[in-house]
Amino acid sequence: MSGNLPEPRPPAQRASDSDREDIVERLREAAAEGRLTMDEFEERMSSAYQARTYGELERLTSDLPVKQSNTPSQPTEIRLRATGSTVRRTGRWIVPQRIVVENNMGSAVVDMTEATILSRDVHVAVQLTAGSLVIKVPPGTTADTDELHTPFGSSSVRVDSPGEPRLRLHVSGNAAMGSVHIRHLNIFERWGRQFRAWRNSRGI
Repeated sequence: MSGNLPEPRPPAQRASDSDREDIVERLREAAAEGRLTMDEFEERMSSAYQARTYGELERLTSDLPVKQSNTPSQPTEIRLRATGSTVRRTGRWIVPQRIVVENNMGSAVVDMTEATILSRDVHVAVQLTAGSLVIKVPPGTTADTDELHTPFGSSSVRVDSPGEPRLRLHVSGNAAMGSVHIRHLNIFERWGRQFRAWRNSRGI
């Protein structure tokens, strides 16, 4: 799709749900390209879903370049595999709508606290045997583990998300003889990150 609606239409004409979804998808792409900050993306996405006319939608992408049809889109799924080893996804990365974690006697860490999260709903499919998975989430996150089965294993959810969540995490699958933990950064991780930021700001 293009940065605006595909064809010129009367600004006062009513937009459809499909039109709103098209604009939200372009905003996701712009955020993934680094053209929008996460706060800008969330603000514009909210405005897109509340928009009633084409004119209101067009204003949300008027400062974005036209999307070329041959430009590859962002992946909607990533797979992380660990067999007797450790796999990590941390730092600044793009969180897709679906993450698959395959872990056999290893450990996996998925840290979303510095990542760009383009979808409010993120699904994590787990296939774990005698291993561990830690998912670190930002503030404003809810986590649903109703479809996660842990035979001879364990799971824990330690998140605090008052009000409307910014991220809804859905974790499903099997964790046999292993563990799945969903949590925020602990105090030592927060201190460490603040210290690194302080050192970087002074060029140390």
